[in-house]
Amino acid sequence: MINSNLVRHNLQLIEKSVWITAFGFCALIALIFNYDIANFAILIGIAMGLLIGIVSPYLWRKDYKFLNLIIPNFLLIFPGIHFINSSDSFSVALQFYSSAICIVGCYWFAFKSKLVRYLN
Repeated sequence: MINSNLVRHNLQLIEKSVWITAFGFCALIALIFNYDIANFAILIGIAMGLLIGIVSPYLWRKDYKFLNLIIPNFLLIFPGIHFINSSDSFSVALQFYSSAICIVGCYWFAFKSKLVRYLN
Protein backbone atom coordinates (compact mmCIF):
# COMPACT_ATOMS: atom_id res chain seq x y z
CA MET A 1 0.00 0.00 0.00
CA ILE A 2 2.88 2.38 0.67
CA ASN A 3 4.11 2.18 -2.93
CA SER A 4 0.71 3.05 -4.39
CA ASN A 5 0.14 4.70 -7.73
CA LEU A 6 -0.69 8.01 -6.05
CA VAL A 7 2.60 8.02 -4.18
CA ARG A 8 4.71 7.22 -7.22
CA HIS A 9 2.97 9.80 -9.37
CA ASN A 10 2.89 12.58 -6.79
CA LEU A 11 6.49 12.20 -5.69
CA GLN A 12 7.23 13.98 -8.96
CA LEU A 13 5.15 16.94 -7.74
CA ILE A 14 7.22 17.14 -4.58
CA GLU A 15 10.44 16.94 -6.57
CA LYS A 16 9.27 19.83 -8.76
CA SER A 17 8.01 21.94 -5.85
CA VAL A 18 10.48 24.74 -6.63
CA TRP A 19 8.86 25.25 -10.01
CA ILE A 20 5.38 25.09 -8.52
CA THR A 21 6.35 27.77 -6.00
CA ALA A 22 7.97 29.95 -8.66
CA PHE A 23 4.93 29.73 -10.92
CA GLY A 24 2.49 30.58 -8.11
CA PHE A 25 4.63 33.46 -6.85
CA CYS A 26 5.17 34.98 -10.30
CA ALA A 27 1.46 34.72 -11.09
CA LEU A 28 0.55 36.32 -7.77
CA ILE A 29 3.00 39.19 -8.26
CA ALA A 30 1.74 39.80 -11.80
CA LEU A 31 -1.87 39.82 -10.61
CA ILE A 32 -1.14 42.19 -7.74
CA PHE A 33 0.65 44.65 -10.03
CA ASN A 34 -2.10 44.59 -12.67
CA TYR A 35 -5.21 44.50 -10.46
CA ASP A 36 -6.27 45.67 -7.04
CA ILE A 37 -4.97 43.47 -4.26
CA ALA A 38 -7.54 41.20 -2.64
CA ASN A 39 -6.23 40.63 0.89
CA PHE A 40 -9.02 38.29 1.99
CA ALA A 41 -8.67 36.10 -1.10
CA ILE A 42 -4.91 35.86 -0.62
CA LEU A 43 -5.28 34.96 3.09
CA ILE A 44 -7.87 32.29 2.32
CA GLY A 45 -5.59 31.00 -0.46
CA ILE A 46 -2.72 30.74 2.02
CA ALA A 47 -4.90 28.82 4.48
CA MET A 48 -6.22 26.46 1.81
CA GLY A 49 -2.73 25.96 0.42
CA LEU A 50 -1.39 24.97 3.83
CA LEU A 51 -4.29 22.60 4.39
CA ILE A 52 -3.86 20.95 0.99
CA GLY A 53 -0.08 20.78 1.40
CA ILE A 54 -0.43 19.02 4.75
CA VAL A 55 -3.35 16.71 3.95
CA SER A 56 -2.47 15.59 0.41
CA PRO A 57 0.67 13.54 1.22
CA TYR A 58 -1.28 11.63 3.88
CA LEU A 59 -4.01 10.85 1.34
CA TRP A 60 -1.41 9.79 -1.23
CA ARG A 61 0.28 7.40 1.18
CA LYS A 62 -2.99 5.82 2.31
CA ASP A 63 -4.11 5.56 -1.35
CA TYR A 64 -7.42 7.34 -0.76
CA LYS A 65 -8.15 8.09 -4.40
CA PHE A 66 -11.66 9.41 -3.87
CA LEU A 67 -10.74 11.67 -0.95
CA ASN A 68 -7.67 12.86 -2.84
CA LEU A 69 -10.02 14.00 -5.59
CA ILE A 70 -12.75 15.49 -3.39
CA ILE A 71 -10.84 17.38 -0.68
CA PRO A 72 -8.54 19.55 -2.86
CA ASN A 73 -11.34 20.26 -5.30
CA PHE A 74 -13.73 21.19 -2.50
CA LEU A 75 -11.13 23.47 -0.91
CA LEU A 76 -10.32 25.20 -4.21
CA ILE A 77 -13.47 25.29 -6.31
CA PHE A 78 -16.05 26.60 -3.84
CA PRO A 79 -13.96 29.52 -2.53
CA GLY A 80 -12.97 30.40 -6.11
CA ILE A 81 -16.62 30.51 -7.16
CA HIS A 82 -17.44 32.58 -4.08
CA PHE A 83 -14.73 35.13 -4.88
CA ILE A 84 -15.90 35.44 -8.48
CA ASN A 85 -19.53 35.95 -7.43
CA SER A 86 -18.84 38.28 -4.53
CA SER A 87 -16.39 40.60 -6.26
CA ASP A 88 -17.56 40.39 -9.91
CA SER A 89 -13.90 40.09 -10.83
CA PHE A 90 -12.06 37.04 -12.02
CA SER A 91 -8.75 38.49 -10.86
CA VAL A 92 -9.72 37.99 -7.20
CA ALA A 93 -10.20 34.25 -7.80
CA LEU A 94 -6.90 34.12 -9.67
CA GLN A 95 -5.15 35.75 -6.70
CA PHE A 96 -6.73 33.10 -4.47
CA TYR A 97 -5.55 30.27 -6.72
CA SER A 98 -2.04 31.61 -7.22
CA SER A 99 -1.51 32.15 -3.48
CA ALA A 100 -2.73 28.61 -2.77
CA ILE A 101 -0.40 27.17 -5.42
CA CYS A 102 2.54 29.18 -4.09
CA ILE A 103 2.00 28.06 -0.48
CA VAL A 104 1.54 24.39 -1.42
CA GLY A 105 4.81 24.51 -3.35
CA CYS A 106 6.58 26.30 -0.47
CA TYR A 107 5.37 23.72 2.04
CA TRP A 108 6.43 20.81 -0.16
CA PHE A 109 9.80 22.44 -0.84
CA ALA A 110 10.45 23.17 2.84
CA PHE A 111 9.66 19.62 3.89
CA LYS A 112 10.81 17.84 0.72
CA SER A 113 13.19 15.39 2.40
CA LYS A 114 10.69 14.50 5.13
CA LEU A 115 7.86 14.04 2.62
CA VAL A 116 9.95 11.85 0.33
CA ARG A 117 10.99 9.73 3.32
CA TYR A 118 7.36 9.55 4.51
CA LEU A 119 6.04 8.53 1.11
CA ASN A 120 8.71 5.90 0.49
